[in-house]
Amino acid sequence: MKLKGKPRKARLVGNLLLLASLLLLQGTFLKLSDAGMAAVAVLAFALLIAAALVFLLFWHCPCCVRGLPGTLGLEYCPRCGGAIEDDP
Repeated sequence: MKLKGKPRKARLVGNLLLLASLLLLQGTFLKLSDAGMAAVAVLAFALLIAAALVFLLFWHCPCCVRGLPGTLGLEYCPRCGGAIEDDP
């Protein structure tokens, strides 16, 4: 899946990775063996790092190429006023 030039899709992917990470961290409280809990925690941490990378690399304004704040429902860049739309 290509995310370059698609800030809305990047935001969706990043949010899904964060959600998966949080759900896995909740799963560490289940009755798993020590090795199972460690494996789930490592996977959750890896998903958290992947989400951070998606936000850092792809969540930016397509006009001024500066990073965007984490505001929900953002339709225009607060810095340059450019529309936040995915390239066709």
